[in-house]
Amino acid sequence: MKLKAYPKVNLCLKVYKGVTEAKHKIDSVMFLYKKIHDDIYIKKSYDLCVFYKENGRLISLSNCLVSEALKYLQAKYEIDVNYYIVINKKIPYGGGLGGGSADAAAVINYVLSKNRPIQLDLKEIAIELGSDIPFFLSRYEIARVKGFGHYVTPIYNWKPKIELHHNKTICSTTKVFTTLEQDEDYVSRVDVDRIIKNHLYKQHLSNVVYNDLTKYIIQNYRELQGIYKKYSTNSFFTGAGSTIVTIKG
Repeated sequence: MKLKAYPKVNLCLKVYKGVTEAKHKIDSVMFLYKKIHDDIYIKKSYDLCVFYKENGRLISLSNCLVSEALKYLQAKYEIDVNYYIVINKKIPYGGGLGGGSADAAAVINYVLSKNRPIQLDLKEIAIELGSDIPFFLSRYEIARVKGFGHYVTPIYNWKPKIELHHNKTICSTTKVFTTLEQDEDYVSRVDVDRIIKNHLYKQHLSNVVYNDLTKYIIQNYRELQGIYKKYSTNSFFTGAGSTIVTIKG
């Protein structure tokens, strides 16, 4: 079986100071971006084996997010997770697109489709595995995502026209959020309600902050400052990554 795992784009991201340095509540609009995707090949096996295909070679990673997600299902729901999985990565690493979470969610949805109906604990999944995973599990095209990522509400009648600008910088989500936590003067500047009301580009929004992490991304990765300045005021980083989003239209 071949699965497609599409990345997400944070059309805006509001971050609250963490419960701990590793756990933050957010308020965001996430959009499933279908112009690129990872290819996942999965079949039943006698053991759980996860490989990443890079430059024609298969690389085994026993502690990747896909493995962690399947082991979580096995431990919590006693589900058989013995599968042979090969992931052909096309979503850039460290770009803020949630590629690892997209892969994990695609595999979770597939494995659950082969088992009895289960009511997943989305809050636990968001905290234990990753805040993007509940959005990917929902299969919504666009949604408002709140809490630790576990409150996912679909948004209708919004078709974002965006362009992505990738670069070689691989950002560490942990490093970016830790820098935010260390900022004693931090105050969120993102007004998610206003952005949703205006659908980002239907009206010109002057002096709007789209991503609270922008300052901390650039602070950790100085090379991104010059790249970021090349684009218009309708551009912003997605998530805690290096990918820059430009609103078109």
